Amino acid sequence: LLKDAVPVSDSKGLKNDPYTFKVVNNSNSKITYRIIFKNNKEKVSNTGREVLPNKYLRYTIKENNNNYIEPLNLTDNGIIYETTIDANSSSTFEFKMWLDYNSDNQAMDKVFVGKIEIEEIDQHE
Repeated sequence: LLKDAVPVSDSKGLKNDPYTFKVVNNSNSKITYRIIFKNNKEKVSNTGREVLPNKYLRYTIKENNNNYIEPLNLTDNGIIYETTIDANSSSTFEFKMWLDYNSDNQAMDKVFVGKIEIEEIDQHE
């Protein structure tokens, strides 16, 4: 998604090509879930470089034909979206990420290898 990234403004980051993925619910009941963008630390360790902290990453996401959400910084827990999906249906997402324009030297020469995970939210939480 990001390779040899340099800090950019939100207006430039929003012009990035999206990563598109689909969430499918094959069950007979509605499910509430969260989308988490995690650093794949296994793959980062193979590079011999330090992990880029989440706070330096900006993102936006949209579901189906809705508008993109306002750009946000990635939080430590990596949660980027929470929603509910109807039984026997699917949702398509477009996700964009960039290095925050306000990143300092702490972000230099670090690596972030992201992976998207879907996690069901227990309705009793």
